[in-house]
Amino acid sequence: RVFFFLMIRRPPRSTQSRSSAASDVYKRQTIDGMLFDDKRNLQNLTDLIVSQGDASSSVLKYLHNTFVKPDFDIIVYESCARILSIVYSNIQNPKFDRSKEDFLSLLLNIAEQSGKKKISEYCLVTCFVHFLKDQKTCVTFLNNNGIKTITSNFESHSTDLQVMYYNILCLWLISYTQESHPYFVKLEYKLIQSIIDVMQKISREKILRVACSTFKNLSENHDAVEVMVDCGLLRIVDVVVRGNIKDVELKEDLEFLGQLLEKNIRILTSFEKYTKEIAAIQLEWSPVHSERFWKDNVKKFEEGNFYYINELVKLLSSDKPKNQAIACYDLGEFCRFHPFGKNVIEKFDGKEKILELVNSTNSQVRENAVLALQKIMLQNWQSIL
Repeated sequence: RVFFFLMIRRPPRSTQSRSSAASDVYKRQTIDGMLFDDKRNLQNLTDLIVSQGDASSSVLKYLHNTFVKPDFDIIVYESCARILSIVYSNIQNPKFDRSKEDFLSLLLNIAEQSGKKKISEYCLVTCFVHFLKDQKTCVTFLNNNGIKTITSNFESHSTDLQVMYYNILCLWLISYTQESHPYFVKLEYKLIQSIIDVMQKISREKILRVACSTFKNLSENHDAVEVMVDCGLLRIVDVVVRGNIKDVELKEDLEFLGQLLEKNIRILTSFEKYTKEIAAIQLEWSPVHSERFWKDNVKKFEEGNFYYINELVKLLSSDKPKNQAIACYDLGEFCRFHPFGKNVIEKFDGKEKILELVNSTNSQVRENAVLALQKIMLQNWQSIL
């Protein structure tokens, strides 16, 4: 009780800054430090809480009440968050599941807030790591839009070593659940690309280790491997392997990933990948719908009297806005890089259909239709860039 008092005591009224508050009260040892320093303390506290019966126990209730009350210093809130997170992660009793999920949801709500938060992004992501050690809680995290918090950290803290380490550590823990794999594949989240970007920006072994472990967990997911190839992971792996890596396990993971990517790169980067999407009548925003792809492969679309261009024109009438938007983009790129692209598109009545989509109610379709028309109508597109 003495330690709890020291931890939650408000700073004096004259104390305005975080640093001065720390020099007065918060330099004293807090419970979260005790729990991290000695696992026996954690187990003793956990046993005490479980013995009290449920989440309304005096200790948990005390911490919860402190966390939600206003006017405390950020250090107090962060201490409470860390204690609750590590304690909940250590409790396996189903009586506490509801309380555990409620507190995780509260942290996620704080993470989604704009402006100054009650606790820092660094504290939040370290708390999430404790929760995500349990696969059931991983599903709760995913269902409560937790991935949005991860992607937001990638955008705002991409060069912060500690935040990025724990951010990727969260993804590594999540990757053990099958429910998480679709999130890694969906291009809107850019999870794999973001991890690779961090590997390039912060080339530290702790980052490389957890990143490679995450990719290894995804190695049996064909779509995930495809995204790894598309995002250029093989090149990064080759560069890192030639460096001075001391960690034996990391070397083994890098070699494993290198062999995996080498094995799949020929298949996954071929023209067949594009035709597979056409055949499935399901286009996705991926690297095959890019300037580089069209520049390298435009001549292949002459096959079968421009069969696949005709199929793209048909997709302009699809009932799926994403198909329409991507088809517009691709037809514009075809016209941009093929010397007779404009004539071919007009032959299949593609221009007229794109004109109709300029008035689409879907903003993405409308924007790509306008861009495609500009490329069709202007000769030597590159000269005006």
